Amino acid sequence: MRAVIYARYSSERQTEQSIEGQVRVCEDYAKKNGYEIIHTYIDRAMTGRNDQRDDFQLMLRDSQKRNFEIVLVYAFDRFARNREDSAINKAILRRNGVKLVSATQKISDNPEGILLESLLEGLAEYYSVELAQKVKRGMKESAMKGHFLGGRIPYGYDVVDKCYVINQEEAEVIDKIYELYLSMKSIKSVSDWLNSNHITNKVGGKFKHHQVHNILTRPLYIGTINAVGMTLENKIPAIVDKEDFKKVQKIINNHTKINTKGDFLLTGKIFCGSCGEKMTGSSGTGRSKTYYYYVCKKDKLKINKDLVENIVLEKIREFLNNADKSNVLASNIDAYIEDNKSQSAEDYILEKIKKIDKELENITAAVLNGIINETIKTRNTSLLEEKANLEAELKDIRLNPLYATNGKEIAQFLASLAASEESREKALLIKSILHKVIILGKKVIVILNTSSNGNNTDTREIMEISLDDRQGFVPAPLGATKAKLVKPI
Repeated sequence: MRAVIYARYSSERQTEQSIEGQVRVCEDYAKKNGYEIIHTYIDRAMTGRNDQRDDFQLMLRDSQKRNFEIVLVYAFDRFARNREDSAINKAILRRNGVKLVSATQKISDNPEGILLESLLEGLAEYYSVELAQKVKRGMKESAMKGHFLGGRIPYGYDVVDKCYVINQEEAEVIDKIYELYLSMKSIKSVSDWLNSNHITNKVGGKFKHHQVHNILTRPLYIGTINAVGMTLENKIPAIVDKEDFKKVQKIINNHTKINTKGDFLLTGKIFCGSCGEKMTGSSGTGRSKTYYYYVCKKDKLKINKDLVENIVLEKIREFLNNADKSNVLASNIDAYIEDNKSQSAEDYILEKIKKIDKELENITAAVLNGIINETIKTRNTSLLEEKANLEAELKDIRLNPLYATNGKEIAQFLASLAASEESREKALLIKSILHKVIILGKKVIVILNTSSNGNNTDTREIMEISLDDRQGFVPAPLGATKAKLVKPI
């Protein structure tokens, strides 16, 4: 099979050796699994928290040409540390006939494999947020001084000696954007006007709607820095008048439906049993409150958001609190890890370290025999650096969940998520263990990413809940498609 390698590192503190190590492990994995590497995509000092990375985007575009079937990464967090970006971009690859494979975290398509992959993505996002908190402490002093904190330089500004300096040409465009929006009250109209007049963004491309929205809503343009948990006013030169900024926010807020109940946790996982299509989040306003639903527009079916989310969480908790089922889950995960964890990366690194140790022993013997020169000194230093990098890579591999945990610990971790009322924990729990939800007539069918038996086969745990006694369910009206399961579970 033809494959490409994607590698990145996200900090200046990581070195070129980090990229070389990722590529080396991927190449060894490819060789052992019969993949033909036709290209390597590399993003240096780029975060995985978003997908705006040059080589990453090039790799997605190239996948449309269908010249390769595999994207090989060192670990899944090299692909993305954001669940939404990861899901969207993996879907793009799938549509183009391309599969994402990790050289150190082997995941298959059976229930436990899907559960573990989802959990790895969620944990990577947790790690990314935790890392961001640590970075914030080091950025606080720079923010207090009004210094540029890194990333892309905002449209309207240049950076000189770490300080924001107004780019006059771009500032005039920003003034025009505010003027147009206050008269047109439409972001699309503003971006269309900019593009029709051949006004380009910071990198010379067309203005997209979200870029115009960012300019219209970012307090940076009135001189305010929102960073590291602080709001710091008058820290940088302002481009936009504060009164104009307030007027724009009022218009935008009036145009935006705000979901005060939080995210729709089942997005992408809830289906109409009649037509098989995904149901989408929607809202409606009553006399004094806003109501939230999942709806199927085709069959005119809707169900209260809180009702169905609570049913799903209730059944997941019921499953995880059942000792027998939890033990089966732990056993299945253990069997899966044993069958699927990749040893090639660890073996390769251990083999390299062993060879380096042998060469270092030879150098030591030569020095003891009085043979010492600049070439030997340089080689000794190089070998020690290479060994340190390999040991760091080995530590990373052994710290990932497929090495550091077992089935019982993962089941306990899922149970701890189930006990939490925090929306973030609920989202990670649903992302990990829920396969799909089907609304079929007056039933909710909950299907989990875990086998219903101890054989680690693709026979998922399925639970059915009647909606007869539940408030908030609005059945399809007369004339709608008769409820029937049109797609297999």
